[in-house]
Amino acid sequence: MNSITLPVMRPRLPSADQVLPYLRRIDAARWYSNFGPLAQELEARMAVRWGMSPACALSLSSATSGLSVALMAAQAPVGSLCLIPSWTFVATAHAVMQAGLTPFLCDVDERTGTLTPALAEAALAAAPAAVGAAMPVCPFGAAIDWEGWAEFRRRTGLAVVVDAAAAFDTVRPGPLPTVISLHATKVLAAGEGGLLLCEVGVLIIRARRHANFGFFGDQRSQVRATNAKMSEYHAAVGLASLDDWPNIRATWQGALGRVQAAARAIPHRWPAGLGEDYVCSSPSIRVADAAALAGRLRAEGIEARQWWRGGIGSHPAFAALPAMDLPATAALARSTLALPCWPDLDEAAAGRLGEALARHGAG
Repeated sequence: MNSITLPVMRPRLPSADQVLPYLRRIDAARWYSNFGPLAQELEARMAVRWGMSPACALSLSSATSGLSVALMAAQAPVGSLCLIPSWTFVATAHAVMQAGLTPFLCDVDERTGTLTPALAEAALAAAPAAVGAAMPVCPFGAAIDWEGWAEFRRRTGLAVVVDAAAAFDTVRPGPLPTVISLHATKVLAAGEGGLLLCEVGVLIIRARRHANFGFFGDQRSQVRATNAKMSEYHAAVGLASLDDWPNIRATWQGALGRVQAAARAIPHRWPAGLGEDYVCSSPSIRVADAAALAGRLRAEGIEARQWWRGGIGSHPAFAALPAMDLPATAALARSTLALPCWPDLDEAAAGRLGEALARHGAG
């Protein structure tokens, strides 16, 4: 088998020169973690981006920890079930379990890949135990039914936390606690980190406590908690990324356009709006047989990846979780494939990808 010469990802973060002014501020302040000034600035600037008060944002060490903290802050009952889409990355399920709930795997809409409020209603009726929360996911950066989920929360009284890890460019924060990833592989990156957004200020106040050992104003741990604070160094990278976001977004648009052109060599389904309405770092197309096509591309040194494999239940860590019937998840698992994409993917790399896809047909 050929070695990989065209990888599925090549992340690019801000340069040393772009980050250096923020590092000098860290040196001057000698404040390195624990909600430092750079973390606070990142929160404030992110909140302003969505027209929210700075009190509506919380920087965190990772999106996975952020989802757990959000469930705690939303007061989702420990020991209850949490509805999650079976079609998602494993971090969703890990976060739910870290918060003390059990994931209940629900099927998704095969067209959009999302857990819809209607599917969640059906899962509620079939749940084998009490349901305390739901965690819809924005698959590969695509939008969800924000209004529908807000109504679902009002109607059911359940805690709803949105896993918007890859959805920096499509997220619509409001009353639902929403978590974005700032991992190095995302379009807006801090190297590692996450951001919790919610217009309900009291939830963010509770989340700070849950992210800081349960401390709130003194050194007494008052609630069940973890340590999920963002370091000043990651905040520095995040701020440098935010400074350059218009250029970063345009660069991703160009790369996605070249990948989309390459994909025209085969029958496929491209996500609606991707590269035009929004950008993401993992363009995942629908083809006839994703595993077969990935294998043929790999033989030519081109990496394509089935990011979510067979869905959550296909992983040994989650094989025993309660689940609905999952036909849409199975169909998506067979057909979804992420193609190589990174900010500086050029015409030559895209051309090589297109030629390989043309040779291998529909996969």
